Amino acid sequence: MSTTTDEAQASKTRIQGALPLLEAFGNATTTLNQNSSRFAKFTTVKYDQHGHSVNGTCIQTFLLERSRVTDKPENESNFHIFYMLLRDCTDDELVSLHLVRNQNEYAYLTSSESTCLQEPSQRVLKHSRDISLHQFREALSLIGIEDDLQWQILQVVSGILLLGRVSHASVCKKIIDSCSGANEYILASVASLLGIACEDLRINLANRVLVVRDETMYKPLTKTDFLTLRDSFGKMLYTSLFDWLVEVLNTNDTASAETTGPWIGIFDIFGFEDNTANSLEQLCINYANEKLQNYFTDTFLKHEQRVFKDEGLPWDDIDITDNTAVIELFEGHCMLFQLLDEECRLNRQNDAHATAQALCSKFVSHLERHEKFFRPLTTKEAFGCCHYAGDVVYSTAKFVAKNKEKAIQEHKDILNKSTVALMPAILEFWPMGSSHRNTIVSAFQSSLNDLFGVLKQTETQFIRCIKPNSQACPQSFDTKKVVQQLRACGVVESIRISAQGLPCRVPFDTFAQEYTILLPFHLRHRSLRAAVPKVAPRKSRKGRAPPVTPRRGTKKVVACAAQDTTRAIINHVFGDSSTDGFAYGTTKVFLKDQHLAKLQHAKWNLY
Repeated sequence: MSTTTDEAQASKTRIQGALPLLEAFGNATTTLNQNSSRFAKFTTVKYDQHGHSVNGTCIQTFLLERSRVTDKPENESNFHIFYMLLRDCTDDELVSLHLVRNQNEYAYLTSSESTCLQEPSQRVLKHSRDISLHQFREALSLIGIEDDLQWQILQVVSGILLLGRVSHASVCKKIIDSCSGANEYILASVASLLGIACEDLRINLANRVLVVRDETMYKPLTKTDFLTLRDSFGKMLYTSLFDWLVEVLNTNDTASAETTGPWIGIFDIFGFEDNTANSLEQLCINYANEKLQNYFTDTFLKHEQRVFKDEGLPWDDIDITDNTAVIELFEGHCMLFQLLDEECRLNRQNDAHATAQALCSKFVSHLERHEKFFRPLTTKEAFGCCHYAGDVVYSTAKFVAKNKEKAIQEHKDILNKSTVALMPAILEFWPMGSSHRNTIVSAFQSSLNDLFGVLKQTETQFIRCIKPNSQACPQSFDTKKVVQQLRACGVVESIRISAQGLPCRVPFDTFAQEYTILLPFHLRHRSLRAAVPKVAPRKSRKGRAPPVTPRRGTKKVVACAAQDTTRAIINHVFGDSSTDGFAYGTTKVFLKDQHLAKLQHAKWNLY
């Protein structure tokens, strides 16, 4: 980025300072990556009208994996911010935040399948690029967040972390007298950190509010319903805090919505995922990657068509792996997304297993004949998709609950009474109430379509990030892992498409200059003379030659001579009747890799 003014330099500094904040709240350790981004973002870097200096940036985020806040996958970590708190806060700060340093004390930092998760958390703590809490707070200062607001951010994060320790016993009126003092202390600590009354929080978490004829009634929750709504509270609050932070990043930048200068957009999204257990998050991620692969293929083919047209060559249809059928499986009528939203509208009051099986049965009954859909024989709670990068099996467990992602109005109401000064700003980003029109998949699909509308107005370049090994070791390449990633991000497919379309394109003059040495001497001499026509200078009366001015048509003569020389070289090396794998445009020769390799080999043999 070229920066020439103080404002541009400040904007550049803010761009770099945003990274620790986004990584702290949006990144986590997974089985494949120690610093995996668990959200997608579209960053617009805006320049002045001359394109010389950066005016500012705008960040748009998609699909934060908020389920990870309360239900992280086994052998993976939660978001980095939680571990940073426990690791870097001083003892006095931990006391003020009602926290202890042992991360195994917190349900949201341990998998539901195990009570003690050492490995991922140790990777987080040992990760050399992991952000310290000091760096995090410096980044907050950089975007204009003062110390008191910084402390309130830590309060809210601590409250979310402690919320996972609030038990049904500590809020249920029938058994509250028998619950331990420790449970009551945790509930009081959460209330204190969030700035709300402890009794209000207890009533809010323990009951479902029913309004009948202007009369408010409280229906006690079962333990299962309590856990669902408690976790929803934590996820919605975390998501609102994340969205508020992104908005602050954008607001404190100098970029203006009315900026008319050039801009560069960077769309950063997680790659294709196929984990041991795949859920709704992986379904959305892989849907996005299918759309990107389709867009990439379409962009690549249009570029190829343009090149062939400019060179005056006929365009022959190229055999491509068309993934339109896979995209249709997701977004078509009565397909995966629509059927999932329909199941959410039905609002069945079944247990988790019955709901998962009902959804899977619905998928099978509607989609079993679809060419890209299959059902594993080993379970009644899973289905499979034939993606461009390979087959993936998805578990329907928690699909409906995650897609509804109920934002409880009563939770927002109680937070509106908070004494934490930051809370009103956070609540401006509180997700809307649940309905079939704003489910997770429908919102993600709508955002993705809007984004592709922007992408189609730009000249798009593609950058693929490949991880060479899982140990973060230098100079070490795991061949199987690398090939798997190349296939998953579409590089293998693009190479195959390119190979069909004569990927080597060499200008005639460059080709003639490079390979004329392969011709016999008499043909070589004739080609050189034809390729560089000489015009005899006219002598002036004083006997001095004036500057040589090319005659009209000289460039065309040279171009024709270079093309003739190129044809002569190819005919000599590959035979007069050889036409397969070659094409002659107006300025370039098109040929296959193996032909160019043979030419190079023949040239090397001369020396």
